[in-house]
Amino acid sequence: MSNQQLRRAPVLHVPILNLDLSLNLHTRLVEWALLLLAAVLPFESSGGLALFGMIFNSVELMATLVTILWLSLLIYERRRMYVSSWLAIPSVLLIAALVVSALLAPEYGRDALKFTLRQAQGAMIGLCVAERLVAEGWPLMRRLLLALAIGAGLSALLGVWELGETANALGLLAVFKTQLSFMGGLLRLSGTFVYANVAAMFYEAILPIVLIGAIGLLRGWLRLLGLGVAGLLLLTTLLTYSRAALLVCAALLVLIPVGIWFSAPGQRRRSLLQAIALSGLIGLALIGVLSLPTFRLRLLEPNIADWYGASYQAAPVQHMQTNELRTVAVRLQNSGRVAWPEAGVRPVMLAYHWFDPHSGKAIVFDGLRTPLPYSIAPGDSIELQAQIQAPTAPGTYELAWDLLRENGGGWFSQYQVAPAREQVTIVGGGLPPVRPQEPAHRTTLAPVTVDELPQPSRGQLWRAALTIWSARPLVGIGPGVFQYVYGPYLGMQRWDTRIHTNNLYLELLVGSGVLGLAAFLSLIGAQLVLAIRALRESRSGGLQQPQLRWAILACTLALTAFLIHGIFDAFLAFMTTNLLLWMLLGMLSGMCACVYDLGGSQSARTR
Repeated sequence: MSNQQLRRAPVLHVPILNLDLSLNLHTRLVEWALLLLAAVLPFESSGGLALFGMIFNSVELMATLVTILWLSLLIYERRRMYVSSWLAIPSVLLIAALVVSALLAPEYGRDALKFTLRQAQGAMIGLCVAERLVAEGWPLMRRLLLALAIGAGLSALLGVWELGETANALGLLAVFKTQLSFMGGLLRLSGTFVYANVAAMFYEAILPIVLIGAIGLLRGWLRLLGLGVAGLLLLTTLLTYSRAALLVCAALLVLIPVGIWFSAPGQRRRSLLQAIALSGLIGLALIGVLSLPTFRLRLLEPNIADWYGASYQAAPVQHMQTNELRTVAVRLQNSGRVAWPEAGVRPVMLAYHWFDPHSGKAIVFDGLRTPLPYSIAPGDSIELQAQIQAPTAPGTYELAWDLLRENGGGWFSQYQVAPAREQVTIVGGGLPPVRPQEPAHRTTLAPVTVDELPQPSRGQLWRAALTIWSARPLVGIGPGVFQYVYGPYLGMQRWDTRIHTNNLYLELLVGSGVLGLAAFLSLIGAQLVLAIRALRESRSGGLQQPQLRWAILACTLALTAFLIHGIFDAFLAFMTTNLLLWMLLGMLSGMCACVYDLGGSQSARTR
């Protein structure tokens, strides 16, 4: 296809009422609201505001405001609005497919409609971005990229602060999430996001935007600042301990220099060398993270339950009086693959439970803690003088010795490490119920071993998704419904309804069928085709504005990062990542429209 044909790519013309009103202030309000939305994407509040019978969190409120301002601008616009049909038509088809699937959902139709409304709001934001870029051109694009970088950078800084686990940091981050992300007692960086994997996806998508921007759009100390922000995003991405994020970062090693080589004219070889150097730094960072024993274990042994192992040899107790305190010799051996730390915010301690031997009910779940004197490496043993206290009522009980990691790390029995059990007879002794002072870091944990939900693997979820989809291949079971119905297909009576398919494409396939997945792939494919052609034109020297080339390349790599991570996770249910995807699509469409002269003011595009 020639450049002349490209410049005649189809355009959807939408006539608007031609009212004689001043639009300058209104236009600026839309732009400022859009920039603010881009900046606050990582800061989605865990709570929300009740409006019209629905709960809107901070990001949803901001997106709603942008949509209202933009639609009102369209009503009062005095010229034709130009929207690329390469974006508009696939977007309409995707939302239509989701609506049909939601209306035909055999169950959980309300949840399916809620999911669909989120995608519709995302589509409106994507169309808004594309239309505003056609009208405003590069100046708006530059500010959008900057807003995304600033928001991600501030979120990443808070994520690094989170790793210190200070009360101030955790208290502030509680505004954005209700719980921390752990992996076998190890805190995973999640920053201002609800889960570590969501944080990884967002940071890794913004990473190429910042890197490409620093190489091609910034100069002097601003370039150094941009590279510093990119390094911060890379660090925080890896500290989420997401294996999919590690794969995406490895892919960026190749994609960044290849993308610059593909799009850069001959006089920009210096930028290519810089990109190769930056890829080398990314590679060194990956090697450094892979050298960490915990990360290697995360890759080689994804089942966290296999990380922990312990054997207990406790002196027999047999008889105690009610409320009696006693010191018992307990020998422990670390038969697992990770060390037991004795210090820090989540040290390993020895504790115990008292159970009713007949019903299995926990009578005393949080027993007294006995700290370790030093860290216990895998294979090492130690003998402790552990203090226990008898229950308050006489009877026959089962004493179960159990190790735990404090402050959210969990009990070892949660990781299928069998406690040491012994039946003990408690007789009335009239001792006062006095509880001694315990070591620091003790927390009261719920009896997760009694009510722990199974965590299926990705392979199990994918097989269940394909089985469910095969019953309704055309329209699926309803978008966003899989998490509520997958349990019986895996033989579960109770399951975690927070778990999705862990695959973006399977999530769409099982939820909206072949129609929904085809519409989504056509939407993505259309923008990538336009972007690749624009970059090819740039390489041949047909693109007069080099900043457009860098912007298109950055957004293309960001979208590619999203799509690669989508093989292992599904993010459309989260408003932050959902809107990020649609904004990337809108930015690509808008910039390609400027390249192909698909409408808008020429002066706006070039100023």
